[in-house]
Amino acid sequence: MRFRRLAPLLLPALLAAASCSKTNPGDQTSATAPAAGEEIDPSQNLVFQFDEPVVPAGQVSRWDTTRYVSFEPSIRGKFKWSDDGRELIFSPLEPFRPSTVFTAALRPGTLPSGKQKVALSKPRFHTPFLQLGGAQVFYG
Repeated sequence: MRFRRLAPLLLPALLAAASCSKTNPGDQTSATAPAAGEEIDPSQNLVFQFDEPVVPAGQVSRWDTTRYVSFEPSIRGKFKWSDDGRELIFSPLEPFRPSTVFTAALRPGTLPSGKQKVALSKPRFHTPFLQLGGAQVFYG
């Protein structure tokens, strides 16, 4: 008899206990952000910077379809060297996919001889992750 009186209170008590979580979504996002790299806008160009000039002056300030950097997942776009060959700009042909972590790797075979050992300044980056703005519960 006593159980029948307390049974309707069990579900609301469990829901109340579950909603009192000690972590909030902001903490979870900040924990995954360093592993995913820098956050970028889906429609922005990427700029990779190098310590020394990588290409000769004749290749600077010209858009090129040579894939100097490979991306995972794959992204199509064009490249342009600037700043006397110290900066590589990538312009995607379409926006980066949302809520996606990308990795970039330099393709040594596309670089002039003697410059295959340079490293990328942004090997990992991501587009903004989907964040829940609020939740509502409905009972039917």
